[in-house]
Amino acid sequence: ALRRRFPQARLDMVVGAAGKSILEGHPAIDNLILYEAPWHAAWRGQVVSWRKQLGGLLRILARLRRGRYDLAYELRGDFRDIAFAAASGARARVGNGERGGGFFLTRDVRPPATAHHLEKALAIAAASGACGPVEAPRLYLSESDRALAQSLLPLVENAPYVALHLGAGFPSKCLPVGRFATIARELAAHGIRLVVGGGPDDVPRLAELRALLDIPLVDLVGRLTVKETAAVLARCSLFIGNDSGPMHLAAAMGTPVVAAFGPSAAEAYHPRGVPYRL
Repeated sequence: ALRRRFPQARLDMVVGAAGKSILEGHPAIDNLILYEAPWHAAWRGQVVSWRKQLGGLLRILARLRRGRYDLAYELRGDFRDIAFAAASGARARVGNGERGGGFFLTRDVRPPATAHHLEKALAIAAASGACGPVEAPRLYLSESDRALAQSLLPLVENAPYVALHLGAGFPSKCLPVGRFATIARELAAHGIRLVVGGGPDDVPRLAELRALLDIPLVDLVGRLTVKETAAVLARCSLFIGNDSGPMHLAAAMGTPVVAAFGPSAAEAYHPRGVPYRL
């Protein structure tokens, strides 16, 4: 939406390592600027030495100030990120100060509290004229990503793949593994091949699932990059998992979703662009 509005602009994005792995190759972005914001790590319960982080914060802010940005957009609605955007030196700042920090913003956009997170983000972009349809998210994969997925999941007639994802960003968002075992047995009985994906943190959950099953699984846990995972999900007929990043990866690749939602607001974070059941 921003690229359509500002076709000649330099469009840079400040991202952590996870964001970088998702957005690399996006045709609308000129530069991905890597910075792991320590307040995000602290929010997830990681121990952070603020004294050691100060130097990195000052360096990234100095770099952004040298960029002499006309506009900065903050899409999380996070007071600390809004303050970061203001400290970048951008001449105008657009965001949502509903949870604080609105005094740092040039335009404080307040979409309906019940709106989907994607609609909230696009409302912030629209404040500077970047309007248009609410498109479904999509990813841009390399040919090597697709070739790897094809080698891992060769298509066999009348034997579709279904992806299971056991984890999520927080334990409170995870369906018990025993429920996945019940689902897996039912699907396998209908000739469906099961693919289990996830990151290194999901290895214990996979071991728990294996202990409950005596059926074959395509085990890809901890073995793929984000883009490779997305390519694998594109070859599956269905994604079954928790409210998580991989749920949104599946939707971005056009794969229908069945997802378990725990403490999150389903109306704000459900997948977009594909059939889904929550």
